[in-house]
Amino acid sequence: MARYSSERKEAVLKKLLPPHNMTVMEVARSEGIAYQTLYHCKRPANYALSSLTCQGKRLLRSHLR
Repeated sequence: MARYSSERKEAVLKKLLPPHNMTVMEVARSEGIAYQTLYHCKRPANYALSSLTCQGKRLLRSHLR
């Protein structure tokens, strides 16, 4: 099983956010990664975002761009 660096994960997950707004399937195809792997990587990011306020989420997303 392949291991991906945190930098690679972050770069790939950014494609799911604005301004790219790609779907998981689109990113999986373009990056050559199984869609299940993307969902697995995305899950911890969603848990972290769910605990933030709306303003905190906007700040985090703007920082990731």
